Amino acid sequence: MLVQYSEKLENALEDFLKQEKKICTAELYSIIENIAKTGMTCYPWRLLKELLYFKINEIFEIFENQLEQQTQQQQTGTNVTSTSSSSSPTPSSPNTTKTNINSSGNSLSPMVGIVNGKDDEMMKIKNQLNISGLLKIKSQFQINFMDYREPPFTIQRLCELIIDYKMYTSFSKYLCAVEKMGTVTSTLPPLTPQEVIEYNKNQSNIMSSENTSSSNNSPRSPSSHQFSNFQQQQQTNFDYTTSFPSQTQQQSNQQDTDQEMTDAQE
Repeated sequence: MLVQYSEKLENALEDFLKQEKKICTAELYSIIENIAKTGMTCYPWRLLKELLYFKINEIFEIFENQLEQQTQQQQTGTNVTSTSSSSSPTPSSPNTTKTNINSSGNSLSPMVGIVNGKDDEMMKIKNQLNISGLLKIKSQFQINFMDYREPPFTIQRLCELIIDYKMYTSFSKYLCAVEKMGTVTSTLPPLTPQEVIEYNKNQSNIMSSENTSSSNNSPRSPSSHQFSNFQQQQQTNFDYTTSFPSQTQQQSNQQDTDQEMTDAQE
């Protein structure tokens, strides 16, 4: 995969930085996609950092809204249960103790409504603590990320997380994956335009060499004459071997990514 650089995209990044209401266009998004595939950056970090920061925060907001909706649904369901269990369908006389009646007609202790109320409060506190903890992790990542003076060594994986965020089923799982990308201290300086040319030239040579090697190692169809000779030599000790291309490092990386996707969906 070649690194894509153009002055047009760099100017688009400059314009994005100046926008009050920022919008990530398709051409800007292509920069993130290229980094996710190559692991290399070629634009000034001060510009690229703003684009990545914007996209990550957009995704954070999506997960936060989902979490808020889930929390509201849980609280609504708990309140409905508490209300139905604490209501009394029959009036109590002045001389008797007030009791609650459940749906099966059995009397309930007057303490049931109080217990349910405490459960509601505990649930709210638990949800608040959970959300508060996640927001603290998010805030720390944002600080760490903006403190980078050059792209972090994990920039490729970070861009993959921006593109493939939908594979994560919860805010906590996604946030933990992103947070790890902001704890590294090693950086990977962007390529200059001249370095991009050299890099792409080397990549082209590598791909051309791999294609040639694959073509030479592919099994060939025997001609009719060769096939006839093959039949004649079946009576003798004839060895017919076929060589196949060895596995590449990209296949190994793909297996690691597949395993991570499986873990995220569990």
